[in-house]
Amino acid sequence: MNEILKFLKDLEIDYDLYEHPPIYRVGDDTSLGVKIPGHQTKNLFLKDKKSKKFFLVSMSQDSKMDLKEFGKKLGGMKFSFGKAEDLKSFLNVEPGSVSIFGKIFDTDSEVELIVDQKLLDAESVAFHPNLNTQTLVVDRKGFYKYLNQFHFSNFDFNLFS
Repeated sequence: MNEILKFLKDLEIDYDLYEHPPIYRVGDDTSLGVKIPGHQTKNLFLKDKKSKKFFLVSMSQDSKMDLKEFGKKLGGMKFSFGKAEDLKSFLNVEPGSVSIFGKIFDTDSEVELIVDQKLLDAESVAFHPNLNTQTLVVDRKGFYKYLNQFHFSNFDFNLFS
């Protein structure tokens, strides 16, 4: 976690940090009693069964994911969820805490980053910092500054709504 905060500080990205009980799934935050600002997100670690390539998909919590349709839109890929050991190896994170901030540990760029257009349009976004007991909120400018450190593709998940 300290590596993520240092990374943001080095890029001069401002953030707000919220601590809370563990959140394992989208929507679990409703039991916290505290509204965390920013566009809430869900993050998926996927693997294409054919090419064996890995993907980190960051999307709005209200976007829908149809793995079959998503794979078709990306040229006929067949996705499954990545294994825990691959998640740890590439993004330094455990299942239940997947986050866009894992990209800082992907030093060989082995995981392709795909970001929901809704997040790119949001005034601010909220992500776990690879730890499901905390949430970091960054504004649009900081989010773009972070994303520009990596190659990423945007995707309009409204196609599935």
